[in-house]
Amino acid sequence: MKKEILLIFLLGFIFPIPAHAYAGPGLGLGVIIIFLTVVLSILASLFLNIKDFFLRVFFKNKRKKVLETKYIKDKSKRKKI
Repeated sequence: MKKEILLIFLLGFIFPIPAHAYAGPGLGLGVIIIFLTVVLSILASLFLNIKDFFLRVFFKNKRKKVLETKYIKDKSKRKKI
């Protein structure tokens, strides 16, 4: 009995019967949306990294002054960067 069940299982695993599933427009739309989301997130990440790099390079001195004076108004408590 166990050998017959094992044989049926192995034959079914080796020679599977095709399942004719319907992948309609919902599946295609889902694939397109996921693909666009991944591409847009990669492009947004690249854009933000490039923007941050240029801001660091061109506004280095101004950024330090803003960081020094933005949160602490009392000059005695300010930390020099």
